[in-house]
Amino acid sequence: MKQWLGEFHEVFFLRSSMGIWLGELEIPLSIALPASHQVEHLRARTRLTDCNKAFASMVGHEDVHTLKRSQFQRYIFKLEGTKTETLTKFVAQGYFLEEAIICDVDRSGRSIYVAQSLMGIIRDAAVVRIWGMRRKVRVRRGSELERVEA
Repeated sequence: MKQWLGEFHEVFFLRSSMGIWLGELEIPLSIALPASHQVEHLRARTRLTDCNKAFASMVGHEDVHTLKRSQFQRYIFKLEGTKTETLTKFVAQGYFLEEAIICDVDRSGRSIYVAQSLMGIIRDAAVVRIWGMRRKVRVRRGSELERVEA
């Protein structure tokens, strides 16, 4: 099993063109709290503990280690309306969200669209960790979106 996990980390996690990250909650989030409190708790108490180079690059960093020491909310859980809606859906859908399209800003200040998936890990009726994946998408013919090839 340990060999398989090492292969997964090296082959999929580190080399993926998708941005993959892991956030740990400094204080576990009780799933009994009202949804609005949960969203604020996610913003204030989630710290990035691991990510791949693709994710670091998507949020404007080449150095994964510098990004991992930062306060996580600055990168995923910003206070924009779209992201508030994304986190609200994540909570409402049982701490799982698949392919939510969000608008972000790249290093050059241009708007980019990202498909983001979130998966919460629950232990003892509290969210303790969140895995996330994101990939760039672009607008094509109205609201139809397509994947940006890496």
